[in-house]
Amino acid sequence: MKILFINTLILHGGVERLFHELANTFVKGGHKVKFVSIFQNVDVQKYLDPRVQVEYLTKDNKNTHNVGSFKKYICMLRIAKLLRREKPDVIHSANTVVNGMLIVSAILAGQLGKLVISEHGNSIYDIDDVLRKYPPIKRFVVKAIYRFIFLLYRLVPGIVVVSDGVRQSLHEISHIPLGKIKRIYNMVPFEKIHTLVKVAPSHPWLTQKDLPVVINVGRLVAQKNIDLLIRAFADVLKEIPSRLILVGEGDLRPALEATVRSLGIADSVSFAGYTDNPYAYIARADVFVLSSAFEGFPLVLVESMVIGTPIVSVNCKSGPDELIDKEGLGLLTPAGDQAALAEGIKKMLRGEVPVDRKAMEEKTKAFEPKAVAQAYLEYFREVTGSH
Repeated sequence: MKILFINTLILHGGVERLFHELANTFVKGGHKVKFVSIFQNVDVQKYLDPRVQVEYLTKDNKNTHNVGSFKKYICMLRIAKLLRREKPDVIHSANTVVNGMLIVSAILAGQLGKLVISEHGNSIYDIDDVLRKYPPIKRFVVKAIYRFIFLLYRLVPGIVVVSDGVRQSLHEISHIPLGKIKRIYNMVPFEKIHTLVKVAPSHPWLTQKDLPVVINVGRLVAQKNIDLLIRAFADVLKEIPSRLILVGEGDLRPALEATVRSLGIADSVSFAGYTDNPYAYIARADVFVLSSAFEGFPLVLVESMVIGTPIVSVNCKSGPDELIDKEGLGLLTPAGDQAALAEGIKKMLRGEVPVDRKAMEEKTKAFEPKAVAQAYLEYFREVTGSH
C-alpha cells in the first residue's frame, strides 16, 4: 500500500508525533510511505525511518498555520499536482484547514476516494478558540470558511477522530452521521517512555527532593487553563507544603509568571520551559495535574499512566472521563472549578485516593503503537478498498 501523509508544518505536537510513528510503523511493515509538509520549518527526516520519503511543497518556514493564510490556499494546486504524480492508495491528513485544502485538491486530482482525514481537536471548542483572536468582520468570514470545510467533510470516504468526545462534537457541528466517523485513539511510545524515564532530570526539586511535587506538562496557552492550576495550587499550599513544576512554553508565560508573583507563591512554582524528555519529570513527581479548558484527547494522561504517576484531572471536553473511568486510575474534578481541583490535589498528596498501577497498565494497552497502527491500516483498507 502506498500511503501519503500531508500536514501544514512539521512541529513537535501530538499530531506530528503520531504521523511520525504511523509512518515509521507502516514502512517497517512493507508499505511505501511519503511524508509531505506544505511548509519547511524543521528537518523532519531525523524523526523518520530512512525509508520514509519526505517532500516540502514550499521553502517557506513561517508558521502560517491559520485559516486566513493566502499562501496555504495557493498550495492547493501544488497538492493536486502532487496527488496526480504520486497516485497513492491512501491520502491522510489532520487539522481542519489542511483537511479542507486537501479535499479540494483531491477533487481536482480525481482522487477523493483515497482520502482519509482526521480531527485531533475538539471541533466546537477549537473553532471558538480561533475565532476569539479575530475582529468581528474577520470572525464572520473565518466562521463561514469553517462551515464550508465541514460541508466538504461529507464528501470524504473516511474520517478518524481521537476520542468519543471529539466524535460527538464533530457530529454536532457538521451533521455527519456518527457511523461515518471512526474513533481511533492516538498511540503512545511505550519503549521510548520506559527508556527516557531512567534519565535523571536537571531540575533540583526532583533530584534533591524534599517536598512533594505537583507537575503539569503542556503549552502555556489559554486552552490549557494553567491559571486555574496556579490558583488551585495556591490553595493547596495553605495546607500542604509542596511545589509546582510547569513544563512547557507559550505566549501566556509572562502573564502566568505575574499571577504567581501576585499570589506570593513564586518560591514554590517553577516554569521549567520546554524539554524533549518530560517523562523524566513526570516519573519523579507525586501528582500529575491536567487543568485544560478543553482537549481533543489528552495523551499526556495516558503517558502519566504508563509511567505510573497519580493523576488529578479536570473533567473537560473531551477525553479525561474516557480514560479515568474507574477507581484507581485517577481523580476527576469538575471543569473550571478551582476549589474542587485544589481539594483533589490535596487528597492525592495525602494518599486519600486509591492508585492502582496494574489497572493503569491494563488501561493503556489500547494505546500501544502496533495496535493503533493496525487499526489505521484496517480502516484505510475498509474505506478506500486498498490492500
